[in-house]
Amino acid sequence: MSSTLSIFMQPVAVPVALAKEMNINIQIIADKLSISKSTVSRALRNHPDISTATRDRVVKMANELGYEPNLVAQALTTKKTFTIGVIIPHIGHSFYAEALQGMGDVLYDTGYQILIASSNEDSERELLNIKNLLAKKVDGLIISVAASTTSIERFENLVSKKIPLVFFDRKIKGLAASSVSIPYHKIYRQKLEYITAQGITNIAYIDGNQESFYSQLKIEAFNQVINESSYRFDRVQIIQAPPDLNGGLEAFKKLYRSNDLPQLLDASASMQAMGILKAAQMNKVDIPGDLELFGNYITQATDLLTPRISGAGFSIKDMGRQAANLLLEHLNEKNKNPAEYFVDASLCLRETTKNSAIKIKSNLSLPKN
Repeated sequence: MSSTLSIFMQPVAVPVALAKEMNINIQIIADKLSISKSTVSRALRNHPDISTATRDRVVKMANELGYEPNLVAQALTTKKTFTIGVIIPHIGHSFYAEALQGMGDVLYDTGYQILIASSNEDSERELLNIKNLLAKKVDGLIISVAASTTSIERFENLVSKKIPLVFFDRKIKGLAASSVSIPYHKIYRQKLEYITAQGITNIAYIDGNQESFYSQLKIEAFNQVINESSYRFDRVQIIQAPPDLNGGLEAFKKLYRSNDLPQLLDASASMQAMGILKAAQMNKVDIPGDLELFGNYITQATDLLTPRISGAGFSIKDMGRQAANLLLEHLNEKNKNPAEYFVDASLCLRETTKNSAIKIKSNLSLPKN
């Protein structure tokens, strides 16, 4: 009687350097698992047609063999780089940091990487960012428009070339492109509710660059809400100032030095509101006792201030997630038509307004991030 000795060996992970020398590719993985090369390729890209069990087997074998994807070969085969370009106005602004976290939650789970570029609110730098990202063959773009951008041409070119494109927070009115933004008409109506309930008749609105798309949408919403209202104001001032900390400081100084402070200031940008708050404290003007203040939207940064600034509350991460999901729909051709989405935002009354007990016709709960 003969006997057969069977030796079962556990797979051993191959060092990366050795894997490169051995030229580990998806064909080797396919042979090891006795499945097709295309199945391995789709499993590594987390394709929905591949079962979880098969994907886990493929990923495990790829890790054991020390497989590293050839990104150049992938791009040539799929005509995709699995990279998304995101252009933001401020790299250090907490709003954009939160939005990027939301985008990452969505995109990384689908195998995409994010390339981030900052315009620093400069139109020319924004244009250069677009050119550089397209040169890197990104599959699509998510953009928040720079405050100084006044030309629509660069975005029209993207649309005409059928580059998958989504705007978030700041968008271009009238352009056939998708967007996720704040419902400013709703927020200004809620601010007006508060103003009328408080009997405030003297207000000032701090605008940004009148020629920029960013400012035009907000001032248009502000004017429409004020003009449609039957409420009578004694005075409504509109003051031009850059949408940053210094803009808020200078706007406040202009009003303070002319002894012309209103009852309420409404800043069109969160950084403006922070500048106004700082200037008021420097000049011993009590907020909200002497002057009430609205900001644009609430961020982690504005909620760290004392007093906390009243403004639009919503999940900034969700805005990022919505923008990423919308771009994925375009990339996967599930939705080829431009879509316009608004975040679920409501006015949140904090300590820069006197009466937080006023019942606005929307939920005033804290935004969940």
